[in-house]
Amino acid sequence: MSDRIGLVLGATGITGNALVRHLSISGWTVLAASRRAVQPAKENVIPLSIDLTDKAAIYDALLSYHITHVFFAAYSTPFNSSISLDFRTVRRMVKTLGFATPVIDRFPPLASMFYTELARRGLAYDPEQTNLKMLRNVVEVTLARPHDLTHVALVTGGKMYGMHLTPHIYKQWTQPFREHDARPPGPNFYFEQEDYLHDVFARSGVTWSVVRPSYLIGDNPNAAFNVLIGLAVYASVLKAGGYPLIFPGDEQAANCLLEMSDADLVAELMEWSSVTPSAHNQAFNAVNGKSLSWSEIWPSIAEFFGMKDDMNPQNFSARTVIRESDNLWNELVKIHQLEDIPLSKLVDESFFEVLLMPDWNTEYSMDKARRFGFTREVDTAEMFRRHFQRLRDRRIIPPA
Repeated sequence: MSDRIGLVLGATGITGNALVRHLSISGWTVLAASRRAVQPAKENVIPLSIDLTDKAAIYDALLSYHITHVFFAAYSTPFNSSISLDFRTVRRMVKTLGFATPVIDRFPPLASMFYTELARRGLAYDPEQTNLKMLRNVVEVTLARPHDLTHVALVTGGKMYGMHLTPHIYKQWTQPFREHDARPPGPNFYFEQEDYLHDVFARSGVTWSVVRPSYLIGDNPNAAFNVLIGLAVYASVLKAGGYPLIFPGDEQAANCLLEMSDADLVAELMEWSSVTPSAHNQAFNAVNGKSLSWSEIWPSIAEFFGMKDDMNPQNFSARTVIRESDNLWNELVKIHQLEDIPLSKLVDESFFEVLLMPDWNTEYSMDKARRFGFTREVDTAEMFRRHFQRLRDRRIIPPA
């Protein structure tokens, strides 16, 4: 067993799942903590079931270990605010609000209510501070004996830069996103978490690092809001119905530039930042390294599934396809002896379609990470193939 004992919180999420896999391969002793403990595939992975809102339960669960590093990838959704409108309507609403923003900004009380509501809808507003409390509970327990805590690594994301506001509303939007960018207006629990880590270092000397991914791509069917699972299920039902892989957006969405974040890369960056002294007390963007458009990557995804691609649909709704495919998916599960997971548990129809809404560029700079010594890049087409194949190997989606 390694003398590095890493506690991974949110081990069943996209990032947490990748962290457990990466750290265990790298020789760490891994405590894989989640609400529902998962049977490990390696002997150096110890599953733990912990309610992170219960500090006493955390203390009891960890008492037998000597934790050196905390990797915090847990997340509590502040609200259940599934978007029920199609992406074109949402986009029109965002642009309309953008026209009103300069007027709203002139009246501080109105602006406060406005940005709080946008943060709520963007899942950035956590009025109960549940996400901060979970982080604080874990850190306070592991700061005390018998633990030997030296570092806390946290994963946040694009809401640090106002992704939930869009450039139509957030007029200080700059591209590419850089780690020193000013914080956008409105409440945001990522701010609270990062500020807390600064305070912990000031009080205890325990170092910290933060990674900020964009669209997370990972092969975990148990994670909420999973882009990869949505794409895999969407392609599978279209193929079964005899259709090409239809891009469910429009030309604007197909051609804007965006960034993807391979969960394996994010895990590697989190480990690197936790054991590299020069990277301590720093935040790093965590993307594959090259911006691209859906129109560039869509043919490669179609090829993996043995389909033709169609980038020019007329009045096509991915939400309708997913909503009406329960019976077809159940047939695929039976025919191919797939893991019996209901379609509704695998993909959120509204999230998947609104994912294709942006008609603006969303790019991240990786200059800082490279400057500090982290130089790995990921080929995005290869990333999709790798994670799709893992889903096939685990019988989550049909074979070729």
